[in-house]
Amino acid sequence: MENIKIIDFFATWCAPCRMMEQNLNKVEERFKNVTVVKIDIDKYPELKTNYEVTSLPTLLFKNSKGEIVDRKIGVISEKDINDTIRKIIESEKEVTDND
Repeated sequence: MENIKIIDFFATWCAPCRMMEQNLNKVEERFKNVTVVKIDIDKYPELKTNYEVTSLPTLLFKNSKGEIVDRKIGVISEKDINDTIRKIIESEKEVTDND
């Protein structure tokens, strides 16, 4: 099973993006099955377009199957990120239990 991924769309000039960095680092330390992938929109503008990112910061949450299951825009608290991850983990357990 793959890790849950949080895709963090950011820019170096974005102050709210810098605020999010600490929250994401803490989340990655707490959940061993979570990987944070950082995408600088100035270096990879095509990904910004492909994922329809219009505001920064934007977080996309992918489950272990690689499906985008949630999107958060703006500064998100560590608690809100943790809650989103727990929901993803719980939904994956339900699918496994039903198989």
